[in-house]
Amino acid sequence: MAVAETIVFLELISIGLDIADKALKLSDEFTVRIGEQDVRISEQEVKLSKLKDLIESSTISLQEAIEISTRKVIDKLEQDKFEELVSRLNNIILLLKLGNEDQILSYTLLLQESVDYAMNRLRENKKQWFLPYVVGKSIAVTIFTFFDSDTGNRRDEFSLFIRQSKMQILDEMTRRLLQSGKSIPWELVDDVLSNKEGAVARYINLIPQVTYDLTGEWELQQTDSVGGLKGTLYIFQRESSLYGGVLLTLSNGTKVQECFEGSIQESTVHLASVWFKKLGDGNYNLDTWDGTIKDNQTITGVSTDTWGTNGEFTMRKVSINSLGND
Repeated sequence: MAVAETIVFLELISIGLDIADKALKLSDEFTVRIGEQDVRISEQEVKLSKLKDLIESSTISLQEAIEISTRKVIDKLEQDKFEELVSRLNNIILLLKLGNEDQILSYTLLLQESVDYAMNRLRENKKQWFLPYVVGKSIAVTIFTFFDSDTGNRRDEFSLFIRQSKMQILDEMTRRLLQSGKSIPWELVDDVLSNKEGAVARYINLIPQVTYDLTGEWELQQTDSVGGLKGTLYIFQRESSLYGGVLLTLSNGTKVQECFEGSIQESTVHLASVWFKKLGDGNYNLDTWDGTIKDNQTITGVSTDTWGTNGEFTMRKVSINSLGND
């Protein structure tokens, strides 16, 4: 995942954590008087209004984030599941306005199906499902608590999940801060763990958002056991995907053309040839390059081919964005 995409996902996660904190605080408030005989109707109406506000604001946040998230969804089925979750949240808002408790509880069980689907995608390391999961789970837990239909297990398990998620996010953000030479803001860390609204977002804003644009012309120098080579690459980048072509000159003067595909994940680059044409006699093998971006102008790493010949390479950018994006 490219650095910019990682920051986007951290921002989506921070939205989810804020929603979860609000939901957990509201469910705590519901448990104070819910079920007691002396609860006034007006007090119930106030709490119901807070529940509606939570669901409506959470649904809006989820809808605003869907466009970003669905760009990372692989298949149509998963996009349909995003839309199904939003639809079920909107239907719950309508049922709350109608005031039918039995229907609300029954429909919340349907919402739970969407929540379970999101959790299964999270277990597949699909980070774009974190926000949908947290929004859906927050609403489900709060509704069950509001109607006194929760034994406490759902809330406790969800609360533990949120705290564990915050610890993981703190680890990720702290690592990035240290890599950039910055010190750890311990007071802000305490704010995150103390569930202060907006604390995660403030922490994310401290992280330098380094991005790489590899589109352009690159010179290649490579050494290996068969004499090495040099060449010119033309790389095109679209988000975290890379593709392009390369013209190589082998140590014996033979020329080879290759087309490649690849990816950039943070500062790591992977390029793999998918086609080649050798201008001369003899055999040749598809190449793979795996390297690390040293700056926007230099990539160094190791190469290999389908025969297992290994080498070391350096790529240097000689023109910036001269190729366009199409």
